[in-house]
Amino acid sequence: MSDDSDAAQLTVNKIFNAEDAEIAFRSSDNIVFKIHRKNLEVNTAGLSPAALTTSISELVPLSEDSPTLELLFQYIYPRRQPLLDVIEFVLLASLAEAAEKYEVFPAMTVCYIRMSLAQRKHPADIMRYAARHDYMQLLCDVAPLVIRIPLLDILSLLPQHLIMPWLEYYEEWRKAHAAAFSKALSHDSEITRTSKSGKTVWSDPCTDWPRLWQEIATQLGPGVHTLANIDSIFILKTPKRVDSSSGSRSPKGCCIDAIDQWRTSIKGDLGKIPSPSKFFN
Repeated sequence: MSDDSDAAQLTVNKIFNAEDAEIAFRSSDNIVFKIHRKNLEVNTAGLSPAALTTSISELVPLSEDSPTLELLFQYIYPRRQPLLDVIEFVLLASLAEAAEKYEVFPAMTVCYIRMSLAQRKHPADIMRYAARHDYMQLLCDVAPLVIRIPLLDILSLLPQHLIMPWLEYYEEWRKAHAAAFSKALSHDSEITRTSKSGKTVWSDPCTDWPRLWQEIATQLGPGVHTLANIDSIFILKTPKRVDSSSGSRSPKGCCIDAIDQWRTSIKGDLGKIPSPSKFFN
């Protein structure tokens, strides 16, 4: 402890307060954890007792807060350990980082499992965790979800050696995004009027298709990340019919068919994007 004012603010954790403990840690919020040396030796590699103080009165400062350390130290004792199924994600992420930092092996395993289960709600955080600790399978699992996030934001999460693989993977999505526009332009946006004999009489320009195309293109326009929401983008109000008394096909039919074909084409291109493991393994 540095001085008397620090000593007055310190509180000993209620769980880790054994009188016969040999090492005392201080959290970033000034909570003391008294830990037995033997448990550190058996269950961690990053908190080596040999490198720590030999006096219980000399506190070892750690950068983690007390909620994180209280969970972490439970994994180095032979007792029922936390399952982590009800804690807030922020605390889970903090514990996962501490487990990796101090190599608390039992905690590393359960944190990996719980972080994997959180990838749909917290893809960017899981990407950072997986990349930082070399969990390549988890990184590959979360990669399609991370496409929703702007490219520069993702690059800031990745270590240097993973930036080029990510750009190569992203390029495949960029190609699919570009193709999404070009394939829609080929739709014949005219209504053909036919006689009873089946011969073409005359054609009218379809007034619905340009509007529908513009609505969809506007939503696709911002970038690659829009491809992650294809189904929601293509949910449109049914176009109004015109001249329904004629036997010809209405804009509802021609436009909705074209929209379905457009969506199917995009999904087909997305299905051809190589697995992330091609780039990251």
